[in-house]
Amino acid sequence: MVFHDVGMSLAWTNLFTFVRNKPLNIYSMQKLKLFLLFFVATVTACNFTSCKDDDDDNASSSIVGTWVLNADYETVTVTFMANGRFTESWTESNGKVGTDSGSYTYDGKTLTLIYDDGTAESGPVTVSGNKMTVDGLVFIRV
Repeated sequence: MVFHDVGMSLAWTNLFTFVRNKPLNIYSMQKLKLFLLFFVATVTACNFTSCKDDDDDNASSSIVGTWVLNADYETVTVTFMANGRFTESWTESNGKVGTDSGSYTYDGKTLTLIYDDGTAESGPVTVSGNKMTVDGLVFIRV
C-alpha cells in the first residue's frame, strides 16, 4: 500500500512536470483569458443578484402588528393584520371607550384606512423601527 502511494505520487509529479514544461500557444492563452473573463463575470453577477436590499420588502409588512399611542387625552391601540384588515380601540381620558375596524393600504409612505361604515381617511405615515408617526403623533409598536 505504501509503495502504491509513492507510485501515485510519482505519476502526478510526472504529469505536472509535463504540463508545466509544455509551451502554451496563443490559442490556449486566449482560451484561458476568455475562461477567466467569464468566470469573473459570473462571480460578479452572482454577487450582485444575491445581495438584496432589505428595505424593499413589502411595504404593508412594515406596519403589521400592534401600535399604541399614549396621548394626554386618550390611549389608542391599532392592530394592522397581514390580510389588509385593521382594528382600532381607544379609551378617552373621561372614560369613554370605542372600537372601529376596516381595511387598510400602505405603500410605504401613505396609509389609507377604509372603515367598515364606508368612511375613509388617508395621510402620510413614517415608520422607523418601532415608531410610527401619523400627523405628528408617535405610535409605538408593542
